[in-house]
Amino acid sequence: MVSAVSIIFPILLLFSLGEAVTRGGRATYVEYQVSIRDSSYGPPICGGAIISSRWVITTAQCAEKIYTRDGWIVDGTLEASKPGSIREKAEVVFHPDYNNPVGYADIALIRVSKDFFLDDNTKPVTLSSIPILIGETGKVSGWGATYFGGPNSDVLMYLHLPVIDHTNCSVNLAEVNYQVHNDQYCAGEIGNDAATCTVDAGGPMVSNNYGTLIGLVSRNSCTYDGRPTVFTNVGYYRDWINSVTGV
Repeated sequence: MVSAVSIIFPILLLFSLGEAVTRGGRATYVEYQVSIRDSSYGPPICGGAIISSRWVITTAQCAEKIYTRDGWIVDGTLEASKPGSIREKAEVVFHPDYNNPVGYADIALIRVSKDFFLDDNTKPVTLSSIPILIGETGKVSGWGATYFGGPNSDVLMYLHLPVIDHTNCSVNLAEVNYQVHNDQYCAGEIGNDAATCTVDAGGPMVSNNYGTLIGLVSRNSCTYDGRPTVFTNVGYYRDWINSVTGV
């Protein structure tokens, strides 16, 4: 997860009064966060979020990476090299409209082979069902690289991003031939280097106002090009999610 140093912070187990966490708020577990891996003890390949005792939500482009091969879901840990609980994927469900057109309906659901053990460090996140407002901020988390060209982070990282105007974002990303669809929204100020990076894909953005899951990282911007991150709008697919998972 690329960022200006003053904006992104390691997520630590203990609260610190040090300057490093002042703008990031009190540091705790991101209890709904999971990493998705293609081997049980391999590194994360992308992120996701727990939405019930058996289901994880992520992007379709992330789920594709484990659809035809082994897939493992890891929860309850801050360090990528020290997995907490490991579960094998049992089923992957893609939205039927995925990639029609390209980039549309970038959302998928993964059913795990056994229930998550829910406790203070592992909990489902509540799904948003209300419109996202321009200026609303959310917390994005993941194990992506913290600078362009750097290695992926071993420590779970987070940053806060503001939702920006859809039209302005669309115009900005059209310059690099990327189409922002009506089921997506953008976050991160244009021209600001705070952004997500590759392994952050599929990871959650949770509203700072309501504590609900509003988005999934769909397009990263980790090249210091000052372009915003694009998210799949979870609320847009609320009925579909319920039809598959009952959540």
